[in-house]
Amino acid sequence: MVALAALTACLLPSDSSGKLRIDVRGVPAMFFVGDRVIVSASVVDASGAEIPNENVRFTTDNDAALEIRPLTGRQAEFLAHLSQQVTVRATAISYSLPPVAFTVNINPGVSIDSITPSQGRWGDEIVAYGAGLDSLNLIHFHVDGIPTHPMSFEGLSPRPDRYGRVMVVIPAGAHPDSPTEAIAQSGSANGPRVTVTAQEDRYEPNEAAPSDLGTLPELYHNPGLALERRVRGDARPAIDWYRFTNTTTQDRTIRLMGAATGGTGFIVNNATGQTAFFWDGSGESTVCSGVAQGSPHPVGDTLTVALKDLPAGTYDIEIDYERRNQDRPYELMIMPEYMSMMDADAAEGNDYCEAATSVTVGAAARPLTIDRPNDDDWFRFTVPAGGLNLRFLVQFADSNDLDLEILRSFLPDSAVFVAASFSADENAEDYTVSLPPGNYLLHVSSFLALPVDYTLSITAVPAAGTAAVAGTGRRENAWREKARRRVR
Repeated sequence: MVALAALTACLLPSDSSGKLRIDVRGVPAMFFVGDRVIVSASVVDASGAEIPNENVRFTTDNDAALEIRPLTGRQAEFLAHLSQQVTVRATAISYSLPPVAFTVNINPGVSIDSITPSQGRWGDEIVAYGAGLDSLNLIHFHVDGIPTHPMSFEGLSPRPDRYGRVMVVIPAGAHPDSPTEAIAQSGSANGPRVTVTAQEDRYEPNEAAPSDLGTLPELYHNPGLALERRVRGDARPAIDWYRFTNTTTQDRTIRLMGAATGGTGFIVNNATGQTAFFWDGSGESTVCSGVAQGSPHPVGDTLTVALKDLPAGTYDIEIDYERRNQDRPYELMIMPEYMSMMDADAAEGNDYCEAATSVTVGAAARPLTIDRPNDDDWFRFTVPAGGLNLRFLVQFADSNDLDLEILRSFLPDSAVFVAASFSADENAEDYTVSLPPGNYLLHVSSFLALPVDYTLSITAVPAAGTAAVAGTGRRENAWREKARRRVR
């Protein structure tokens, strides 16, 4: 053993002057699970100059937590696998120098260190602070096992300290003592519990008086709302009311997600009582003078109502749910823009009868657009003394189906249904009717709820048209019969 020690001393030169040392570079101040870094080390003299051709080897006391892959004689890649404290040693290969030992603290790839506020109702905002809570890493944030929608982040990774924050809302359905969990690309972590102070959303009670959301100059979005169930003896209706204000004429798009089926109603009206849009369990449609018009479009789980050039004023939104024995979570978005699938035509903004676009009998056909599934186009025209036989021609591309209705206008007081054409033709709606003098409204809608370009012309014709018949029974029976023919 003595001879072996002597031989080793001869093979490994020692630093008798004490002026050589091992210099380690590139160890990060903060290290997280999933990180990969390249660390360098070399033998240097008292001035810091590297000793040529002298290599250094890295070792760790926990290979499972920190994997070290040699790259060159002076570089290695560190891969963090587990959140632990690891001791690393750098040892010179040729010189008999004291090894350099240093500690690497590997932090979790994601953590929830704190949540503030720690309590609230459904729809209230909470902010979680911790590692890895950024948009590039975080996949889901759960409250009481319910996925939430991150409303905002602070910064984007890579960040030097990797700590950030995410804002979410307490989801509808969360129980009084709700755990939190972050699921990220770098792992998952449980966080502090959130106290849900009431099994109802932040705006309750708003079944009788609307919750005022203000002027909403920017996007409003709350994914944590609900139509709460009613227990025996609770006579309150399952209705939510909201109010917003346009300070000037402004585009608005209102989107309801999660409560658009199951017998829910949706009404948008302003302070004068005029209703711009309506839908119920049978479908969605436009409203004129308080009465639904046209063929109701199918209702999906997401309902979008886009209103262009909505005049200044105060508007109310009602969300109604017939089933009172269970909670109905939903999201509500109100955007200060017009969302459509096709470019809006020059007449857009005529989504309800009070905003009807004026057209002239005998004018050239004008190009128009149904630019989204629930786009309704309203037009107004006048029949002079003596009456007219009028031909209404709506032409459009194949594989669609536009319908038209004619109403006698007594606005702002009322409008009375006169006649309609609900044919199943897939490229035109051609209808002739005899109308007495007066002011009229024409309503054009898509039975299939499909966007399409079309042209409209109204011309006087000498031949007698179909006699106008007032009443609503013919209109309702017409679209129902057409629906039955399509099902067959």
